[in-house]
Amino acid sequence: MAWRDDVTLHRQSLLHALTTYDLGPTPAILTGREVWLPQESRAKLEEAVTADLADADVLVGAQLREDFASALMTVAYPASGYFAWVQHEEYGRYGVAVSCSGTDCVLLLRRGEWTRLLPAAPDALAETLLAEIPDFEIHRDDTINLPESETPWATDEISGAEARRLDTLLKLPRYGGGQIHALPASDTRSAVTYLDTAAGRWLLSLDTANQWVTATPAHPDVFLHHLDALGRSDSRQRHVSVSRSVSRNS
Repeated sequence: MAWRDDVTLHRQSLLHALTTYDLGPTPAILTGREVWLPQESRAKLEEAVTADLADADVLVGAQLREDFASALMTVAYPASGYFAWVQHEEYGRYGVAVSCSGTDCVLLLRRGEWTRLLPAAPDALAETLLAEIPDFEIHRDDTINLPESETPWATDEISGAEARRLDTLLKLPRYGGGQIHALPASDTRSAVTYLDTAAGRWLLSLDTANQWVTATPAHPDVFLHHLDALGRSDSRQRHVSVSRSVSRNS
């Protein structure tokens, strides 16, 4: 049964539902620091999350509503989709996961300890995720291309016009950015990295087969192309991580 509602729930309520009803492992968007609680505190927490689930009308007696349980299983065991942590100057840090399994597709948003679960269109997963990333100006500029061995994170000697352009880009004031991962997660699938800078929004990518780095203005059609490629990616291609690309400039 496909999910059609829009509910806001505490993160602990989703974790409780996943574990109590054995629906699947904790997805990356719900991970966080968990603390040990004494028995009395655990009982109070269970009462609180049960009330939270009841208030959201996702309980039928002592059981989860079928469509809600199916939605959580889709989040826990996605066949396809995307997951991102987004950093924004105004909105802070938040998580976005669009998960699909068969015809069941859901969008899960997280800010702090609160989450929001909504339906998603199975034929527009990348578009659904991009809609949750705030717009940012995109400058007209030439793509930067260079061997990875010449990048600022690979050498202390910045030489060549393209290396200097990339070094300048990475040192610009930063207003946000993030990494988008394909689902289901695996060790051979990496991320699309975008940076919101004083020179607009840029995408960074690495062709591992040729050890070639590309930085390009993140026009919407280019962004979608990168996400589509990420969804089909394998170990032959990955994308540069934000932490790696700025590690020598922080």
